[in-house]
Amino acid sequence: MNLPWKVEGNISFLIVPLILALCFPQMLHPIAMAISLIAVTLFLAFAISILLTTSWLAYILFLIMLGGLLVLFVYITSLAPNGKMFSISKFSTLGILTLGLVYLESWMSDSFLISEDSLLNIKKMFLPVAISTTLMLALFLLFTLLMAVMITKFNQGPMRILT
Repeated sequence: MNLPWKVEGNISFLIVPLILALCFPQMLHPIAMAISLIAVTLFLAFAISILLTTSWLAYILFLIMLGGLLVLFVYITSLAPNGKMFSISKFSTLGILTLGLVYLESWMSDSFLISEDSLLNIKKMFLPVAISTTLMLALFLLFTLLMAVMITKFNQGPMRILT
């Protein structure tokens, strides 16, 4: 089969987010949901980075999703009662077992390894020509973090009192 991108060997890499997304409705705890969504986003960002010639889209996608998930996580954990995080069901066990087998099968084959073309594209971000853009992005993220910390007031924090 002749696919338009460098996908032929990396299709198995897309199975892991699919399995995690199918296990998501079974999760009841906000921490488990957040971990699952972060893992799906991370795997999809890796897949986008491998498929495209540049990793900027994957990087921005991951940062936006992570920022949104952190806001949701803080909001939900301030409202949710403390409880047991995991209750293992048969479906979850089957999903974890399948995920492990897919990962093991992919790791054993050479199709899981990242090609040198992808590594060269990652190195382009740190070349002297692009280092100013990378540093500006890092400084902007640091500035945004500091402004968010300064804007947040301690006495106007979570909705419930922490004991």
